[in-house]
Amino acid sequence: MFRIAITGGIACGKSYVGRLCATKGLPVWEADEVVHALLERGTGVFESVLGAFGGGILDSQGGIDRRALGRRVFASSADRMRLNAIVHPSVVSACDVWVSTQQEKGVPAVVGVIPLLHEAGLEKSWDLVVCVTCRPATQSQRMRERGWVGAEADARIGAQWPQDKKAEAADVVIVNEGSGALLDAQVDRMLSRIEER
Repeated sequence: MFRIAITGGIACGKSYVGRLCATKGLPVWEADEVVHALLERGTGVFESVLGAFGGGILDSQGGIDRRALGRRVFASSADRMRLNAIVHPSVVSACDVWVSTQQEKGVPAVVGVIPLLHEAGLEKSWDLVVCVTCRPATQSQRMRERGWVGAEADARIGAQWPQDKKAEAADVVIVNEGSGALLDAQVDRMLSRIEER
């Protein structure tokens, strides 16, 4: 089974490229979706994160306020490392189970959308690493549209590898500057290359 990892900077369009791959018949696994599920009340990860960061990260319903948690961990590399140490093992385990399940089904290729692929040292588990990138101005605009501005936006960008470093480490680079047709054509070219292998 051929394993494709999609990574890239925040707000560059990784999930969008993942959805394009899904429309072309590839099973797609999203790390961020798994993280969100792990942070729900009742999970061991929820309890560990609450124990590590205290009640100040809870919303009015007693769940984790991801925005509040984000502000804290993106302001402190020590807190970010502590959160990653709690969350990453469960995310990696969930991915391994999903990949094994797809393999048992006889699926020829799968896609994992993993923002922190390189930061977590997971790139060697994948046959092809795809970096989705865009111009810094486009990235900043998309972040503003998501409500991240100023120091908060800068902290989130600064917590990841720079886009050019991720692109340099990738096997394929996809540029997402907003044209759906161009993006679709790049995904088609990538999948054609895989089929030729």
